[in-house]
Amino acid sequence: MKGLPVLSGWVIPDYSFMPKLITGISQALPDLKMELIEPTDISFEQLLLNYQMDMAFRRDPAVNPALQSTCLYSETFALAVPMNHHLNEDNFKGLQDLKEEKFILSNLGQATFYASSLRQMFEDYEFDPNVYIETDFGGMGLGLVSQGLGVTILPFSYSYSALPNVRFITLPYEVNLYVTWRKNDNSPMLNNILRLVSETAGKFLTEEEGS
Repeated sequence: MKGLPVLSGWVIPDYSFMPKLITGISQALPDLKMELIEPTDISFEQLLLNYQMDMAFRRDPAVNPALQSTCLYSETFALAVPMNHHLNEDNFKGLQDLKEEKFILSNLGQATFYASSLRQMFEDYEFDPNVYIETDFGGMGLGLVSQGLGVTILPFSYSYSALPNVRFITLPYEVNLYVTWRKNDNSPMLNNILRLVSETAGKFLTEEEGS
């Protein structure tokens, strides 16, 4: 609707925290229009600095000193395999069990903390994964796993997508979620949203610890 205040945000696909946050924002600010953008190869920092976007939810903190990032929470990584795969939580010993598997992964050559976390996992187990399909879109990777095309490693929150024919096995590695915004932006709307983000993250952590 014309005239409504707009909040533009860069978000990662998330099936647990983000739906709770968006619901909370909609209830608290029913007249706010939200524009949610999934990651592409465009620099999210430049979009923020150019006022083309108001905040970003990312696995990496911002580097530019004009931006501010806060870690909202950490979650474990998980191995996602087809339901008929021979590995499960009981017999899984470590990533060394997957040396012969076809992987569906993000570009491991990227200079991001997320990519470096994945690289570190394989370095710890001293093997290079056979990356059969490369995609930076977790939802796409998960869909390909459900079709039996390989295995992938994603943040555990993807398990909330309830995609059929996929089993998740938790891994002893963690990844963070950050919210980033312009450091000197004193917009009342942005401050209200950041307060809701912080409150939702606190409730989300409490629920996760109690589950």
